[in-house]
Amino acid sequence: MEGIVNIKPLFSDCVVTECCRVEEKEYELYPEERVSIKNAVAKRQQEFGAGRLCARKAMARLGIKDSSLPKGPDGPPVWPAGIVGVISHSNVWCGAAVARRKDIRGIGFDIETVDRVSMKIAKKVLTHAEMEWVNSSDEEAQKRLALLFSAKETIFKCVNLIYGKRFGLYDMVITHVIEEQSFEVKLNDKISAEVPNCSTLIGRYLMHEADVFTGMVLYQGD
Repeated sequence: MEGIVNIKPLFSDCVVTECCRVEEKEYELYPEERVSIKNAVAKRQQEFGAGRLCARKAMARLGIKDSSLPKGPDGPPVWPAGIVGVISHSNVWCGAAVARRKDIRGIGFDIETVDRVSMKIAKKVLTHAEMEWVNSSDEEAQKRLALLFSAKETIFKCVNLIYGKRFGLYDMVITHVIEEQSFEVKLNDKISAEVPNCSTLIGRYLMHEADVFTGMVLYQGD
């Protein structure tokens, strides 16, 4: 298998990306980062370390080097001033996408292993219309299920940076999946009213081996 996945096509030019395998060993953590995972199992520590490795490599290409990324109170990293970013991983892959806040107001990214997204999970996050689309193809059902779940995770991360209030994956509907590896989402009226120009959003996806990768960007001018 390849040692890297090119996740750059998921984002615009102003976003810098990095991807590696979770098993990557060449990383070091800052003391405040180690505190975040001191009681975690070895697998979680590996995922955490690989994520910070990807994020630091990406930020270095923006001229930001040797920056600590401790875990915030809600879980996501605390990014340096002026930076917006996101980290995600599956069992195999880990990746990060970062940009300057002056360019980007929201960014989302998610990786899911296709076979690990169960129908039990789907029933908690997919609408009736989405489930109909999943079940309309026996051969593609599992792949479609993972794609919609990953897309919703990406949308949540992206919009949550702006909305800042609690909302769920039922508050968004994937209305169209386009063959050119993109998807369209409709947010409910409550969120749309408080987040201007976000009623309908477009994200991108790619499939690699057993995983699906999804990404989305909201610009400062949107």
